[in-house]
Amino acid sequence: MIDGSRRALDDRWTFIAYNIVVQQCMATCWLAPCIAMPASVASITTMVVPVGGVLVAGGLAARAARAYQIAALICVVGSVAMAVRS
Repeated sequence: MIDGSRRALDDRWTFIAYNIVVQQCMATCWLAPCIAMPASVASITTMVVPVGGVLVAGGLAARAARAYQIAALICVVGSVAMAVRS
């Protein structure tokens, strides 16, 4: 039982480190292009953030995306692309 508790504690610190390092780096990399864009385009491209979250979460959980999830991601990216072009 003690080993299981230690493993859970180690996992929690791993997740905290991931949140601090990886997500902050991703946010910084996302912010740089957004500053250079007009406000109307930057606000539309923030809709792509959940797509990245779904892809990263699926990779971390080692689960394959289902057909309806892939279709939803394609619809979101396609709508953002159409909005940016107009």
